[in-house]
Amino acid sequence: MHGWLTDLRYALRGLARNRGFCAACVLTLALGIGANVAIFSAVDTLLLRPLPYPNAGRLVMVWEDASYVSFPRNTPAVANYVDWRAQNQVFSDMAAMRFRGANLTGEGLPESVRGRGVTANFFAVMGVMPAIGRPFTEDEDRRSAKVVVLSHGLWTRRFGCDRGLIGRPITMNGEPVTVIGVMPRSFRFPDPNCQYWVPASFTPQQLAERGSHFLTVVARLRDGVSLERARAEMYTIATRLEKQYPATNTKVGAVVSALREEMTGDTRLGLLVLLAAAGCVLLIACANVANLLLARGAGRRRELAVRAALGAGGGRLIRQMITESLLLAGLGGAAGVGLAAAGRVVLEKIVPPGFAGDAQLALNGRLLLFALGVSLATGLFFGLAPAVTASRWSVVEALKQGGRGGLGTGGRFRKGLAVAEVALSALLLVSAGLLVQTLLRLRGLDLGFQPEKMLTMLVSLPNPKYADPARREAFELAVLGNVRSLPGVRGAAFTTNLPFTSIGNTVGFAIEGQPAAGPGDNRDVMARVGSADYLPVLGVTLREGRFFTADDRAGSRQVVIVNEFLAKRFWPGQSALGKR
Repeated sequence: MHGWLTDLRYALRGLARNRGFCAACVLTLALGIGANVAIFSAVDTLLLRPLPYPNAGRLVMVWEDASYVSFPRNTPAVANYVDWRAQNQVFSDMAAMRFRGANLTGEGLPESVRGRGVTANFFAVMGVMPAIGRPFTEDEDRRSAKVVVLSHGLWTRRFGCDRGLIGRPITMNGEPVTVIGVMPRSFRFPDPNCQYWVPASFTPQQLAERGSHFLTVVARLRDGVSLERARAEMYTIATRLEKQYPATNTKVGAVVSALREEMTGDTRLGLLVLLAAAGCVLLIACANVANLLLARGAGRRRELAVRAALGAGGGRLIRQMITESLLLAGLGGAAGVGLAAAGRVVLEKIVPPGFAGDAQLALNGRLLLFALGVSLATGLFFGLAPAVTASRWSVVEALKQGGRGGLGTGGRFRKGLAVAEVALSALLLVSAGLLVQTLLRLRGLDLGFQPEKMLTMLVSLPNPKYADPARREAFELAVLGNVRSLPGVRGAAFTTNLPFTSIGNTVGFAIEGQPAAGPGDNRDVMARVGSADYLPVLGVTLREGRFFTADDRAGSRQVVIVNEFLAKRFWPGQSALGKR
């Protein structure tokens, strides 16, 4: 221990005398280690950190597979979900969710919030119960009871953490709804925008409906059941339903995916590629520092020779130089962690919103251990070769030459390091060039509309107050008139879904004069409803025909605008205008 302390003291003195050399090494290592720590923090959050649910590895999402109409993961129909739950033997239970929106009034300013209607077993499937109060029951779900479970964020922001709120009504969509529970702070499922949960309350008609697809289904695997077995059984059930209900379920399968896979999406491969690129940066930094140490070691030949002449063996000299390398790596690692922490704002953009819950990209124990391990490995990597080279120098020759002409020592090894640096740098430059080229092409891609200078907002109208279509239309016309009168506004319109915000909301159709090919030819397409000016405001190019006008309204002739793909598919070589 005393020997190591002595070596550390000598290393500190040596580096203090060569501040420029020390700063160059530390800065180089800080960039390499900092890049690795930064990317690892995102990998840790997305791929390694446990999800905030008990035994989260058993949670899966279940979708309909309608690949034949380009929906490989389609939202399930209610009747299909009911059969899935009743017939499967691989899940301990299965819960369903549907979108809900509400306007909060009464206490404070009016506020529009988004939530979910969920089946009564939802909280049990997730393994998370309300932190305050209780979940709703099967009976409350069945009879559409006016009860609600709030998110911790909504309870804190709007109601000031009032524990007395439990059992009291709040006004949602103009109706009193009793608060029966508040979820824990970390529970943000299925997304951070979900601020409350109410009973799903399916009607008898919905429970028998297989043509309307709008559910999100989550399930928990039984103990000992693998994901592959669950997929095989759900495939069997889907095949059974296909034979039993050919009019709606032909070619409709089932997809089972792990919850983590659903939440991380396609970020896994990208993060691993970034981690590999950061590894290349670290290798380049190590090669740079190794070259600097070799050059410095050549200048220290006389000093090392004197120490050897005084009795220091080769092992002691190696230990001395390794100590200096580890000290440099430690300083570089500390600076790298600082750089990674400073760039946390950028890193958080990589992680999907709400994925990490309250555990943001911070310097946790796992991240610090990773930084320590990388620093130690780096110090050994770039310090061992120069140390071994210095220990093999001839004492007599070193004392004769002093510090002169030493730069040529270890030339072959240094040339190899330089070649490795150039090769890795070329690899990174080519990869970066390809990435930039891809981004430029994506920016130049024709989206079919013009998103520049376009602003959006969400409007949620409560059904009890705006159940009458005429009243909803009057509200929308009034809003559009007021918005269009604002300075700088060139146009305004309503639509059901903005582009790229939903892969669902489909409608089945038939073509006059073209009978369906068979039971499996469901002809299902994505459909959007918009006000008369929606497509012109969006900047869509019209190929043929006309846009909607104010005369296209309820009671008039029913019209529809189709895209070029559908027109060419079903009316090849002819115009789609006038077809029905």
